[in-house]
Amino acid sequence: MSQHAFETALGRLICDDGFRREFYDDPEKAIICRGFELTSIELHSLCKINSGAVDAFVFHVDDRVRRAAEPLIECTGVAGPRTLPRRSLG
Repeated sequence: MSQHAFETALGRLICDDGFRREFYDDPEKAIICRGFELTSIELHSLCKINSGAVDAFVFHVDDRVRRAAEPLIECTGVAGPRTLPRRSLG
């Protein structure tokens, strides 16, 4: 169990619009694709959080500390194709 990975995933859920959208669509896929190594208990705990509560909390987070949704690119891994946000290298 990695408390740090859980806290990081929770932070991304709050501050990263693209990750939050992906998580709402398919939580396990979003977690795996982003490389978070969570236990089933940790994943289940994140999934139990009401999306409306997260969205209400996000509403109060300053836009300057949030990451807006980014275009997606294909991500392949052990579990098959995944999507990741496109990152600039500059």
